[in-house]
Amino acid sequence: MTVTYGFYDSLTNDRRYNAMQFSSLFDSIINNGVFMSIGTALAVTPGTGLHVAVGVGRAWFDHTWTYNDSSLALVITTPHTVLDRIDTVVLETNSNQATRANSIKVIAGTAASSPVPPTLTHTSEVNQYPLADVFVTHQVTSFAQQNITNRVGTSACPFVTGILQTLNIDVLVAQWGDDFDTWFTYLQNQLDSNQAANLQAQILEHDHTHGLFTLIPTAGLVDGAVSLLKLAASLRFQKLFEFAGDGVNEPDWTSIPTDFTHLLLIYNGISTRNLGGEDDFWLRVNNDTTASYHSTDYHSHQAPAIEHWQWSTGSNPHAMGMHAGILLANTTLISGSGLVLFPNYKGTTLYKTAIHFAIWSGGFGFSNSYWSNTAAINRLTGNMQSTYKPRTGSLFSLYGFN
Repeated sequence: MTVTYGFYDSLTNDRRYNAMQFSSLFDSIINNGVFMSIGTALAVTPGTGLHVAVGVGRAWFDHTWTYNDSSLALVITTPHTVLDRIDTVVLETNSNQATRANSIKVIAGTAASSPVPPTLTHTSEVNQYPLADVFVTHQVTSFAQQNITNRVGTSACPFVTGILQTLNIDVLVAQWGDDFDTWFTYLQNQLDSNQAANLQAQILEHDHTHGLFTLIPTAGLVDGAVSLLKLAASLRFQKLFEFAGDGVNEPDWTSIPTDFTHLLLIYNGISTRNLGGEDDFWLRVNNDTTASYHSTDYHSHQAPAIEHWQWSTGSNPHAMGMHAGILLANTTLISGSGLVLFPNYKGTTLYKTAIHFAIWSGGFGFSNSYWSNTAAINRLTGNMQSTYKPRTGSLFSLYGFN
Protein backbone atom coordinates (compact mmCIF):
# COMPACT_ATOMS: atom_id res chain seq x y z
CA MET A 1 0.00 0.00 0.00
CA THR A 2 1.45 3.36 -1.06
CA VAL A 3 0.35 6.85 0.01
CA THR A 4 0.33 9.30 -2.90
CA TYR A 5 -0.43 12.98 -2.86
CA GLY A 6 -0.35 16.19 -4.93
CA PHE A 7 0.09 18.79 -6.08
CA TYR A 8 3.17 20.73 -4.92
CA ASP A 9 5.50 23.04 -6.78
CA SER A 10 8.49 21.25 -8.23
CA LEU A 11 11.91 22.47 -7.15
CA THR A 12 14.79 21.10 -9.19
CA ASN A 13 12.38 18.45 -10.58
CA ASP A 14 11.73 16.87 -7.19
CA ARG A 15 7.93 16.85 -7.63
CA ARG A 16 6.93 15.21 -10.93
CA TYR A 17 3.41 14.02 -11.73
CA ASN A 18 2.15 11.83 -14.56
CA ALA A 19 -1.20 11.88 -16.44
CA MET A 20 -2.70 9.15 -14.25
CA GLN A 21 -2.01 11.14 -11.09
CA PHE A 22 -3.54 14.26 -12.62
CA SER A 23 -6.64 12.33 -13.78
CA SER A 24 -7.12 10.86 -10.33
CA LEU A 25 -8.32 14.29 -9.25
CA PHE A 26 -11.34 13.87 -11.56
CA ASP A 27 -11.87 10.22 -10.64
CA SER A 28 -12.95 11.39 -7.23
CA ILE A 29 -15.85 13.41 -8.67
CA ILE A 30 -16.74 11.74 -12.02
CA ASN A 31 -17.64 8.10 -12.64
CA ASN A 32 -17.18 6.23 -15.92
CA GLY A 33 -19.82 6.99 -18.55
CA VAL A 34 -21.15 9.21 -21.35
CA PHE A 35 -22.37 12.71 -20.43
CA MET A 36 -26.12 12.82 -21.03
CA SER A 37 -26.37 16.60 -21.44
CA ILE A 38 -23.60 17.13 -24.02
CA GLY A 39 -24.55 17.01 -27.71
CA THR A 40 -26.50 13.86 -28.58
CA ALA A 41 -24.61 11.73 -26.06
CA LEU A 42 -22.69 9.92 -28.84
CA ALA A 43 -25.92 8.51 -30.30
CA VAL A 44 -25.41 6.36 -33.42
CA THR A 45 -27.63 6.98 -36.46
CA PRO A 46 -27.71 5.73 -40.09
CA GLY A 47 -25.30 7.39 -42.49
CA THR A 48 -24.98 7.23 -46.27
CA GLY A 49 -24.75 3.75 -47.76
CA LEU A 50 -22.76 1.40 -45.52
CA HIS A 51 -21.92 4.16 -43.03
CA VAL A 52 -23.21 5.02 -39.58
CA ALA A 53 -22.74 8.36 -37.83
CA VAL A 54 -21.72 8.94 -34.20
CA GLY A 55 -23.17 12.14 -32.78
CA VAL A 56 -21.56 14.89 -30.71
CA GLY A 57 -20.74 13.91 -27.14
CA ARG A 58 -18.23 13.65 -24.31
CA ALA A 59 -17.29 10.64 -22.20
CA TRP A 60 -15.07 9.78 -19.23
CA PHE A 61 -13.62 6.27 -19.08
CA ASP A 62 -10.55 4.80 -17.40
CA HIS A 63 -9.18 8.10 -16.07
CA THR A 64 -9.37 9.71 -19.56
CA TRP A 65 -11.79 11.98 -21.42
CA THR A 66 -13.04 11.69 -25.00
CA TYR A 67 -14.81 14.48 -26.88
CA ASN A 68 -16.42 14.16 -30.33
CA ASP A 69 -17.27 17.69 -31.54
CA SER A 70 -19.05 16.80 -34.83
CA SER A 71 -20.78 13.92 -36.58
CA LEU A 72 -18.25 11.10 -37.04
CA ALA A 73 -18.81 8.78 -40.03
CA LEU A 74 -17.79 5.14 -39.62
CA VAL A 75 -17.87 2.56 -42.39
CA ILE A 76 -19.38 -0.91 -41.90
CA THR A 77 -17.42 -3.62 -43.68
CA THR A 78 -18.97 -5.46 -46.64
CA PRO A 79 -21.97 -7.59 -45.60
CA HIS A 80 -21.94 -11.36 -46.01
CA THR A 81 -23.65 -12.71 -49.14
CA VAL A 82 -25.89 -15.17 -47.25
CA LEU A 83 -25.64 -14.69 -43.49
CA ASP A 84 -26.35 -11.75 -41.18
CA ARG A 85 -24.09 -10.35 -38.47
CA ILE A 86 -24.07 -7.79 -35.66
CA ASP A 87 -21.32 -5.15 -35.49
CA THR A 88 -20.71 -2.98 -32.42
CA VAL A 89 -19.67 0.69 -32.42
CA VAL A 90 -17.36 1.18 -29.44
CA LEU A 91 -15.43 3.83 -27.59
CA GLU A 92 -11.99 2.34 -26.94
CA THR A 93 -9.42 3.48 -24.38
CA ASN A 94 -5.86 2.25 -24.88
CA SER A 95 -3.16 3.03 -22.30
CA ASN A 96 -0.50 0.89 -23.96
CA GLN A 97 2.75 2.86 -24.11
CA ALA A 98 2.88 2.54 -27.89
CA THR A 99 -0.66 3.94 -28.31
CA ARG A 100 -1.87 6.06 -25.38
CA ALA A 101 -5.06 7.17 -27.20
CA ASN A 102 -8.83 6.86 -27.25
CA SER A 103 -10.85 6.12 -30.39
CA ILE A 104 -14.35 5.41 -31.68
CA LYS A 105 -14.46 2.46 -34.05
CA VAL A 106 -16.53 -0.46 -35.35
CA ILE A 107 -15.90 -4.00 -34.09
CA ALA A 108 -17.19 -6.43 -36.71
CA GLY A 109 -19.23 -9.41 -35.57
CA THR A 110 -19.27 -12.92 -37.01
CA ALA A 111 -21.80 -13.73 -39.75
CA ALA A 112 -24.17 -16.49 -38.64
CA SER A 113 -27.73 -17.75 -39.00
CA SER A 114 -28.41 -16.39 -35.49
CA PRO A 115 -25.80 -13.62 -35.07
CA VAL A 116 -24.72 -12.17 -31.73
CA PRO A 117 -22.73 -9.02 -30.92
CA PRO A 118 -18.93 -9.44 -30.87
CA THR A 119 -17.07 -9.98 -27.62
CA LEU A 120 -15.45 -6.71 -26.57
CA THR A 121 -11.93 -6.31 -25.18
CA HIS A 122 -11.39 -5.58 -21.49
CA THR A 123 -7.77 -5.81 -20.34
CA SER A 124 -5.48 -3.83 -18.06
CA GLU A 125 -4.55 -1.61 -21.02
CA VAL A 126 -7.41 -1.76 -23.55
CA ASN A 127 -11.13 -1.40 -22.79
CA GLN A 128 -14.03 -1.16 -25.27
CA TYR A 129 -17.39 0.35 -24.30
CA PRO A 130 -20.41 -0.27 -26.62
CA LEU A 131 -22.14 2.79 -28.06
CA ALA A 132 -24.49 0.83 -30.36
CA ASP A 133 -25.08 -2.50 -32.11
CA VAL A 134 -25.68 -2.47 -35.88
CA PHE A 135 -27.67 -5.37 -37.39
CA VAL A 136 -25.98 -6.01 -40.75
CA THR A 137 -28.31 -8.11 -42.88
CA HIS A 138 -26.76 -10.00 -45.77
CA GLN A 139 -26.28 -8.01 -48.97
CA VAL A 140 -27.59 -4.83 -47.29
CA THR A 141 -26.65 -1.57 -49.05
CA SER A 142 -27.85 0.98 -46.48
CA PHE A 143 -29.14 1.14 -42.92
CA ALA A 144 -32.33 2.35 -41.24
CA GLN A 145 -32.65 3.38 -37.59
CA GLN A 146 -34.40 0.07 -36.88
CA ASN A 147 -31.09 -1.68 -37.67
CA ILE A 148 -29.30 0.23 -34.88
CA THR A 149 -29.66 -0.47 -31.15
CA ASN A 150 -28.05 2.29 -29.10
CA ARG A 151 -26.41 0.98 -25.92
CA VAL A 152 -25.38 4.27 -24.32
CA GLY A 153 -27.18 4.38 -20.99
CA THR A 154 -27.02 0.63 -20.35
CA SER A 155 -24.92 -1.03 -17.68
CA ALA A 156 -22.14 -1.66 -20.25
CA CYS A 157 -21.94 2.06 -21.12
CA PRO A 158 -23.83 4.18 -18.56
CA PHE A 159 -24.81 7.84 -18.65
CA VAL A 160 -22.99 10.36 -16.47
CA THR A 161 -25.78 12.62 -15.22
CA GLY A 162 -23.83 14.70 -12.69
CA ILE A 163 -20.99 14.68 -10.23
CA LEU A 164 -20.56 11.14 -8.83
CA GLN A 165 -23.78 10.06 -10.56
CA THR A 166 -24.33 7.60 -13.42
CA LEU A 167 -27.64 6.42 -14.81
CA ASN A 168 -28.23 2.83 -15.95
CA ILE A 169 -31.53 2.86 -17.88
CA ASP A 170 -31.83 -0.94 -17.70
CA VAL A 171 -33.05 -0.52 -14.13
CA LEU A 172 -35.34 2.40 -15.02
CA VAL A 173 -37.05 0.59 -17.90
CA ALA A 174 -37.47 -2.52 -15.74
CA GLN A 175 -39.09 -0.31 -13.08
CA TRP A 176 -41.52 1.13 -15.63
CA GLY A 177 -42.44 -2.36 -16.78
CA ASP A 178 -42.96 -3.54 -13.20
CA ASP A 179 -45.12 -0.52 -12.41
CA PHE A 180 -47.25 -1.15 -15.49
CA ASP A 181 -47.66 -4.86 -14.63
CA THR A 182 -48.77 -3.95 -11.11
CA TRP A 183 -51.29 -1.39 -12.41
CA PHE A 184 -52.62 -3.72 -15.10
CA THR A 185 -53.00 -6.63 -12.63
CA TYR A 186 -55.02 -4.33 -10.40
CA LEU A 187 -57.31 -3.47 -13.31
CA GLN A 188 -57.82 -7.13 -14.16
CA ASN A 189 -58.81 -7.86 -10.57
CA GLN A 190 -61.34 -5.04 -10.66
CA LEU A 191 -63.18 -6.11 -13.84
CA ASP A 192 -66.81 -7.19 -13.42
CA SER A 193 -69.28 -8.61 -15.93
CA ASN A 194 -69.38 -5.28 -17.74
CA GLN A 195 -65.65 -5.47 -18.48
CA ALA A 196 -65.36 -2.83 -21.18
CA ALA A 197 -67.12 -0.15 -19.16
CA ASN A 198 -65.22 -0.98 -15.98
CA LEU A 199 -61.87 -0.98 -17.77
CA GLN A 200 -62.63 2.41 -19.31
CA ALA A 201 -63.60 3.74 -15.89
CA GLN A 202 -60.30 2.52 -14.42
CA ILE A 203 -58.32 4.18 -17.22
CA LEU A 204 -60.18 7.47 -16.83
CA GLU A 205 -59.58 7.37 -13.09
CA HIS A 206 -55.85 7.53 -13.81
CA ASP A 207 -55.98 9.54 -17.02
CA HIS A 208 -57.61 12.90 -16.22
CA THR A 209 -56.73 14.69 -19.44
CA HIS A 210 -56.72 11.78 -21.93
CA GLY A 211 -53.43 13.17 -23.31
CA LEU A 212 -50.31 11.37 -24.41
CA PHE A 213 -48.26 12.91 -21.59
CA THR A 214 -50.81 12.21 -18.85
CA LEU A 215 -49.16 11.12 -15.60
CA ILE A 216 -50.31 7.89 -13.97
CA PRO A 217 -49.54 7.60 -10.24
CA THR A 218 -47.06 4.80 -9.52
CA ALA A 219 -44.73 3.72 -6.76
CA GLY A 220 -40.97 3.46 -6.75
CA LEU A 221 -40.07 6.31 -9.14
CA VAL A 222 -38.41 9.53 -8.07
CA ASP A 223 -41.14 11.72 -9.55
CA GLY A 224 -43.91 9.38 -8.38
CA ALA A 225 -45.44 9.16 -11.82
CA VAL A 226 -44.90 7.58 -15.23
CA SER A 227 -46.24 9.00 -18.50
CA LEU A 228 -48.01 7.00 -21.18
CA LEU A 229 -45.00 7.65 -23.41
CA LYS A 230 -42.77 5.97 -20.85
CA LEU A 231 -45.14 2.99 -20.71
CA ALA A 232 -45.16 2.72 -24.49
CA ALA A 233 -41.37 2.68 -24.51
CA SER A 234 -41.31 -0.34 -22.20
CA LEU A 235 -44.01 -2.29 -24.07
CA ARG A 236 -43.04 -4.72 -26.80
CA PHE A 237 -44.15 -3.36 -30.20
CA GLN A 238 -41.44 -2.75 -32.75
CA LYS A 239 -41.06 -2.35 -36.50
CA LEU A 240 -38.86 -5.19 -37.78
CA PHE A 241 -38.75 -4.66 -41.54
CA GLU A 242 -40.02 -2.28 -44.20
CA PHE A 243 -40.25 -2.79 -47.96
CA ALA A 244 -40.91 -0.01 -50.48
CA GLY A 245 -42.22 -1.18 -53.87
CA ASP A 246 -40.13 -0.43 -56.95
CA GLY A 247 -42.06 -2.32 -59.65
CA VAL A 248 -39.32 -4.98 -59.85
CA ASN A 249 -38.83 -6.68 -56.49
CA GLU A 250 -40.92 -8.17 -53.69
CA PRO A 251 -40.16 -8.24 -49.95
CA ASP A 252 -37.92 -11.01 -48.63
CA TRP A 253 -37.57 -10.73 -44.86
CA THR A 254 -34.97 -13.14 -43.51
CA SER A 255 -33.79 -13.80 -39.97
CA ILE A 256 -37.06 -12.64 -38.39
CA PRO A 257 -36.27 -12.08 -34.68
CA THR A 258 -37.77 -14.46 -32.12
CA ASP A 259 -38.10 -11.74 -29.47
CA PHE A 260 -41.87 -11.35 -29.91
CA THR A 261 -45.04 -13.46 -29.77
CA HIS A 262 -46.98 -12.20 -32.81
CA LEU A 263 -46.29 -10.51 -36.15
CA LEU A 264 -48.38 -7.79 -37.80
CA LEU A 265 -48.06 -6.71 -41.44
CA ILE A 266 -49.50 -3.34 -42.52
CA TYR A 267 -49.54 -2.65 -46.25
CA ASN A 268 -50.71 -0.10 -48.80
CA GLY A 269 -49.98 -0.71 -52.46
CA ILE A 270 -50.70 -0.93 -56.18
CA SER A 271 -49.77 -3.62 -58.71
CA THR A 272 -47.80 -2.99 -61.91
CA ARG A 273 -50.70 -4.57 -63.85
CA ASN A 274 -52.03 -2.14 -66.50
CA LEU A 275 -55.17 -3.99 -67.61
CA GLY A 276 -57.54 -3.29 -64.72
CA GLY A 277 -58.59 -5.56 -61.86
CA GLU A 278 -56.45 -6.51 -58.91
CA ASP A 279 -53.69 -8.92 -57.94
CA ASP A 280 -53.37 -11.04 -54.83
CA PHE A 281 -50.20 -10.77 -52.79
CA TRP A 282 -48.91 -13.86 -50.94
CA LEU A 283 -46.14 -14.56 -48.47
CA ARG A 284 -44.30 -17.86 -48.56
CA VAL A 285 -43.02 -19.10 -45.20
CA ASN A 286 -39.41 -20.19 -44.66
CA ASN A 287 -38.88 -20.38 -48.44
CA ASP A 288 -41.40 -23.26 -48.72
CA THR A 289 -42.51 -23.41 -52.38
CA THR A 290 -44.48 -26.67 -52.07
CA ALA A 291 -48.27 -27.04 -52.10
CA SER A 292 -48.62 -26.80 -48.32
CA TYR A 293 -50.85 -23.70 -48.00
CA HIS A 294 -54.62 -23.44 -47.54
CA SER A 295 -56.72 -20.28 -47.91
CA THR A 296 -60.33 -19.25 -47.35
CA ASP A 297 -61.64 -15.91 -48.60
CA TYR A 298 -64.82 -13.99 -47.69
CA HIS A 299 -65.28 -10.65 -49.44
CA SER A 300 -67.73 -8.16 -50.88
CA HIS A 301 -67.99 -6.82 -54.43
CA GLN A 302 -69.92 -3.79 -55.57
CA ALA A 303 -72.18 -4.64 -58.52
CA PRO A 304 -74.01 -1.93 -60.52
CA ALA A 305 -77.26 -2.49 -58.66
CA ILE A 306 -76.38 -4.34 -55.48
CA GLU A 307 -73.55 -5.16 -53.18
CA HIS A 308 -73.00 -8.85 -52.68
CA TRP A 309 -70.77 -11.11 -50.58
CA GLN A 310 -68.78 -14.03 -51.89
CA TRP A 311 -67.14 -16.93 -50.07
CA SER A 312 -64.35 -18.86 -51.75
CA THR A 313 -61.77 -21.48 -50.79
CA GLY A 314 -59.92 -21.45 -54.11
CA SER A 315 -57.81 -24.49 -54.92
CA ASN A 316 -56.40 -26.06 -51.77
CA PRO A 317 -53.70 -26.99 -51.03
CA HIS A 318 -51.63 -24.62 -53.15
CA ALA A 319 -48.06 -23.29 -53.35
CA MET A 320 -48.78 -19.54 -53.46
CA GLY A 321 -48.24 -18.90 -49.74
CA MET A 322 -50.24 -17.16 -47.02
CA HIS A 323 -52.73 -14.62 -48.40
CA ALA A 324 -51.33 -11.24 -47.38
CA GLY A 325 -52.63 -8.51 -49.67
CA ILE A 326 -54.79 -7.25 -52.54
CA LEU A 327 -53.13 -4.72 -54.84
CA LEU A 328 -55.18 -2.84 -57.44
CA ALA A 329 -54.08 -2.50 -61.05
CA ASN A 330 -51.84 0.36 -62.13
CA THR A 331 -54.76 2.20 -63.81
CA THR A 332 -55.67 4.27 -60.77
CA LEU A 333 -53.99 5.90 -57.82
CA ILE A 334 -56.44 4.13 -55.49
CA SER A 335 -54.47 1.51 -53.58
CA GLY A 336 -55.30 -1.65 -51.71
CA SER A 337 -54.67 -1.54 -47.97
CA GLY A 338 -54.85 -4.05 -45.19
CA LEU A 339 -53.60 -5.75 -42.05
CA VAL A 340 -52.26 -9.29 -41.70
CA LEU A 341 -51.85 -10.93 -38.28
CA PHE A 342 -49.53 -13.90 -37.77
CA PRO A 343 -50.38 -15.14 -34.24
CA ASN A 344 -47.82 -17.13 -32.23
CA TYR A 345 -45.38 -17.12 -35.15
CA LYS A 346 -42.53 -18.76 -33.20
CA GLY A 347 -44.55 -21.60 -31.65
CA THR A 348 -43.74 -25.15 -32.71
CA THR A 349 -46.96 -27.00 -31.82
CA LEU A 350 -49.67 -25.75 -34.22
CA TYR A 351 -49.84 -24.93 -37.92
CA LYS A 352 -48.98 -21.29 -38.66
CA THR A 353 -51.93 -19.05 -39.64
CA ALA A 354 -52.42 -15.63 -41.21
CA ILE A 355 -55.56 -13.54 -40.62
CA HIS A 356 -55.98 -10.90 -43.33
CA PHE A 357 -58.34 -7.90 -43.51
CA ALA A 358 -58.27 -5.82 -46.70
CA ILE A 359 -60.08 -2.85 -48.24
CA TRP A 360 -59.91 -1.60 -51.84
CA SER A 361 -62.01 0.47 -54.25
CA GLY A 362 -64.15 -2.51 -55.23
CA GLY A 363 -64.99 -3.71 -51.72
CA PHE A 364 -63.42 -5.23 -48.67
CA GLY A 365 -62.92 -8.68 -47.27
CA PHE A 366 -61.38 -11.13 -44.86
CA SER A 367 -59.23 -14.18 -45.48
CA ASN A 368 -57.64 -16.89 -43.42
CA SER A 369 -54.62 -18.90 -44.49
CA TYR A 370 -52.61 -21.59 -42.87
CA TRP A 371 -49.30 -23.28 -43.59
CA SER A 372 -49.43 -26.98 -42.81
CA ASN A 373 -46.17 -26.91 -40.86
CA THR A 374 -45.49 -26.41 -37.15
CA ALA A 375 -42.05 -24.81 -37.59
CA ALA A 376 -41.46 -21.30 -36.27
CA ILE A 377 -41.61 -18.53 -38.88
CA ASN A 378 -38.13 -17.14 -39.55
CA ARG A 379 -38.56 -15.91 -43.13
CA LEU A 380 -41.38 -14.36 -45.18
CA THR A 381 -41.00 -13.96 -48.96
CA GLY A 382 -43.39 -12.07 -51.24
CA ASN A 383 -45.03 -13.98 -54.11
CA MET A 384 -47.48 -12.22 -56.45
CA GLN A 385 -50.04 -14.39 -58.23
CA SER A 386 -48.57 -13.42 -61.62
CA THR A 387 -45.53 -11.71 -63.09
CA TYR A 388 -46.69 -8.36 -61.70
CA LYS A 389 -44.96 -6.67 -58.75
CA PRO A 390 -45.75 -3.97 -56.17
CA ARG A 391 -45.24 -0.69 -57.99
CA THR A 392 -43.40 2.39 -56.75
CA GLY A 393 -45.28 3.97 -53.85
CA SER A 394 -46.31 0.65 -52.30
CA LEU A 395 -45.23 0.12 -48.71
CA PHE A 396 -45.14 -3.02 -46.56
CA SER A 397 -44.18 -2.80 -42.86
CA LEU A 398 -43.72 -5.83 -40.60
CA TYR A 399 -44.01 -5.39 -36.82
CA GLY A 400 -43.38 -7.69 -33.85
CA PHE A 401 -45.38 -7.43 -30.64
CA ASN A 402 -46.31 -9.27 -27.45
